[in-house]
Amino acid sequence: YARANGDAQFDVTNDPYFDVTKFPTTALSSYALRNFPTWFPDVRTKPLNVFDVSLLKEFKIKEQTRIQIRCDGYNVGNFPWFSKSTSSYTSNVTSSQFGFLENDEENEQRIVVFVMKIVF
Repeated sequence: YARANGDAQFDVTNDPYFDVTKFPTTALSSYALRNFPTWFPDVRTKPLNVFDVSLLKEFKIKEQTRIQIRCDGYNVGNFPWFSKSTSSYTSNVTSSQFGFLENDEENEQRIVVFVMKIVF
């Protein structure tokens, strides 16, 4: 799908998530035959793409005493996940916000934690 402002990369604030021009903007009468599907297999939320990693090393100081150094990284790739479309009015095909995603990430940003503990 072509980007609205010519950018090579998807921009949540300027580009619709799917091609909104394929949706009818006028309602059919109740007795008219419908030729527009009610289910779209290609309009889905992207899967959550998170990569967590943990590294640790233990050093023996004495017989019963050890030091453990650990580094935990959550969402190391810092992948955003925009899971839902904007407010409830976006289900209205005549709205200018129809097809757009919220500019709000549903997952956490990259978090790195360093821990050192003494085990005895």
